[in-house]
Parts: sequence; structure tokens; C-alpha cells
Amino acid sequence: RTAEAPRLHFVTHSMGGILVRTWLAEQRRAGTPPPANFGRVVMIAPPNQGSAVAQKLENFPPFRWFTGVNGRRLGTTPDSLPLTLGPWPFAATKPVLAGRDATAGQLGIIAGDVSLNPLFSAWLGGPDDGKVTVASTHLAGETAHRVLSHSHTWLQWRADTHRAVCTFLRTGRFD
Repeated sequence: RTAEAPRLHFVTHSMGGILVRTWLAEQRRAGTPPPANFGRVVMIAPPNQGSAVAQKLENFPPFRWFTGVNGRRLGTTPDSLPLTLGPWPFAATKPVLAGRDATAGQLGIIAGDVSLNPLFSAWLGGPDDGKVTVASTHLAGETAHRVLSHSHTWLQWRADTHRAVCTFLRTGRFD
């Protein structure tokens, strides 16, 4: 059914951004290009460079139970899932989009900088949303990046986030 849509945009929160990156990497490895109607992507609070919180808690039983194997793969070591996926595949030369609309694959990232957890923020060491640092949301090849004053969990529910998402999906920019 996605082939019938005029444009296929993705809006993700947290690990959802890693899922889209994983899907694109698997498509690339299989030699399958993204759908012809692939549009823009907005990632909200993605741990694109991993999360020090996930790294610190990876062997803590309640964390293991709650997040499962995938939560433990979000650390900051070189073999963590986010760090093995590489840059955004639509960057610069757009090799996977030859002959397509130049707006296809544009990536907007929204980060939060308000934490509700001082312990996690101490582990993160920098402006953060309580789960990931603002710096770790960046991804080589991103089109635009915006920081909003909300926490990780609540960022996805805020009106200014919704406005930013809609603006990016329409224009490829946050301003």
C-alpha cells in the first residue's frame, strides 16, 4: 500500500529513528533502493550516536527486562547498533536516489534539552533530554537540526514539536 501513496514520509521518536536507519541499511545491503515515493524523515530525540544511559544500564536487570535486546544495543561502544549504521545514506551525492526528486530523503532531527532525571543527566554530561545528549542526536548528512526545550518522553507530544515536524515535512526546513 505504501507504493500507492504520493509521498512516504517517516516521523520517528527515539529508537524509531534507529529502526528507519536499520531498514535503509538492510535495503542497501540487499541492493534494493528505497521506494520511489520515499519522502522526508523527521527523527525526534534519536540516539544516533548511542546513549550513555543505555551504555551504563545495559547490565541492570530492570533495564534489560524493560528494553530487551534492542535497548542494550543502543550504547556508545563502536559496535553499538547506531554507530554501525554509518551516515545518512541520502547525504550529499544522494547515491541511492539517482534520478529522483531532490527533496527525497531529507532528514530533520529534533532534540530536547530538558531533563527530568538529574542522575541520567550527570551520566550524559552535556545538554540532554534525560536519555540522550543533544550532540548524540546529530547524524552526518542531516538536512536540518532543531533543539526544543522539552524532555525525551514529552518532546513527541508538544505542540511546538508538531509544528516543527509539519514545517519540515512541507519545506525541508524547521524555520
